Amino acid sequence: MTAALLALHTPAQATQWLRERVGASGGELSTDSRRVGAGDGFIAWPGAARDGRAFVPAALAQGAAACLVDAPGLAAFADAYGLDASARAERIAAYAGPEGLKAASGPIAANYYGQPSQALEVLAITGTNGKTSTAWWLAQALSALRPTAPCAMIGTLGVGRVTATAEEIVGTGLTTPDPVLLQQSLRRLADQGFSACALEASSIGIVERRLDGTHIRVALFTNFTQDHLDYHGSMAAYWQAKAALFEWPQLPAAVVNVDDPQGAELARTLAARAGLDLWTCSLRADSAARLRANDIRMTAHGLRFEICEGAQTTSLQARTLGAYNVSNLLGVIATLRCLGFALADAVAACGELHPVPGRMEFFSGGMSAAPGRPKQANIPSGGSEDTAVPSVGGNTPLAVVDYAHTPDALAQILQALRPLAAQRGGRLWCVFGCGGDRDPVKRPLMGEAAARHADRVVLTSDNPRSEPPQAIIEQIQRGLPPGCDAWVEPDRAVAIARALAAAQAPDVVLVAGKGHEDYQETAGVRRPFSDRQQVSAALHAWTARRSSPEGARA
Repeated sequence: MTAALLALHTPAQATQWLRERVGASGGELSTDSRRVGAGDGFIAWPGAARDGRAFVPAALAQGAAACLVDAPGLAAFADAYGLDASARAERIAAYAGPEGLKAASGPIAANYYGQPSQALEVLAITGTNGKTSTAWWLAQALSALRPTAPCAMIGTLGVGRVTATAEEIVGTGLTTPDPVLLQQSLRRLADQGFSACALEASSIGIVERRLDGTHIRVALFTNFTQDHLDYHGSMAAYWQAKAALFEWPQLPAAVVNVDDPQGAELARTLAARAGLDLWTCSLRADSAARLRANDIRMTAHGLRFEICEGAQTTSLQARTLGAYNVSNLLGVIATLRCLGFALADAVAACGELHPVPGRMEFFSGGMSAAPGRPKQANIPSGGSEDTAVPSVGGNTPLAVVDYAHTPDALAQILQALRPLAAQRGGRLWCVFGCGGDRDPVKRPLMGEAAARHADRVVLTSDNPRSEPPQAIIEQIQRGLPPGCDAWVEPDRAVAIARALAAAQAPDVVLVAGKGHEDYQETAGVRRPFSDRQQVSAALHAWTARRSSPEGARA
């Protein structure tokens, strides 16, 4: 089989072959045969679930000008490829380099698209939690400092320009896109006039070689807690994946949260590296970190704290809650300092940041929602017409939508919301589930975190995928302490509606796990579903019931 095909042995050879057949007509490269059009190139290798090489006939039928496939095991596709037709054989080449096509595809795509990461400052963010918030805020802050040469983002929310409505973000379905789509996206961003890109670097993306071929200007570490053990197998392997980002070739700068034990160890290792601009960050007043946050106080508009760098001190009023978000903001400011911005300018750029979709997103009753886009009750910076998160009292329950889907993330946001619930004089609710076909070890740990930090717990479905929803819930229940009276409702829409219907006006109701997602996956089928829309509808129903004569009498 492979003897009938042209064999290519290096990324340079593969790039040249693709340019001759695809580049001449301005075609694109893709690893998804469904996105291949006339004149495009298709790149395929064996995957964990399916072998991409099986889709070569479909790509050719759609007009692919070239198909580059991984060489090992190609004999299995001899009949499907129909190599007796010379015209078809000329459009297929086998990559036989020792690293394999999966590892070579990043450098191949980077070469094909003209090394786009050399035209952009790629700011790569890794960590268990906080990647999306950090990338979103970093892109905003850097764009404010460079309005004519802004910063885009690539991550869980998608690819594009960060705006208050997120309308210019196009989803990819992955935290870190596949290596071909990543290089294509970087090329488009550079051509659109962006000067930088805040990139979420997931541990899986790093191991899967999706970032290979990318030049990284700054690597940033947020934190490290349990997740993805279904993929990595152990915490040690998970950590090695994260740490690999800081071994990137010719990495000039790094930002590390040293309040995290793994981050502290990482910083000690990096401190010995000659020529590396290392910025350490901490919330501890007695820390020797290069950038520190002190005197963190909750205000009616979020959090206010002091930022210290050497003898310099400046203050920031942030429209968010939670010490973990202070850590995220320190990472943003440290990255801006890496890029040469003065401390005062970096802090000022963080003073008017838009909230992150599906990350500690506040909703209150009476807020109208445009079709498909709920309106939030976000924490304002003061002086705006937005509705502040009430610190005391409230006419309706306060709902919070967040993406927290790890034990640590769930505990952190519940701890952040506890003072708010106390000030309002209400209870703190937690509505959540766990994703199917993902790390099952964390399920009872999330149940334990919810029971410890919330007054009322409602267990429901997240994205069950191929697993029975009730079986996942039962695993969560194993972490609940004796006597914990958790409600169980597998239907997520019903669970959200039931929790908010039972909540009193001063209560705070956290709906965790899915955040910005606009679907729910059950038994392999994705159906439209939005926590944000469900919360908005439930709050409208709550208000309507209380304003009706029957509700008033009740």
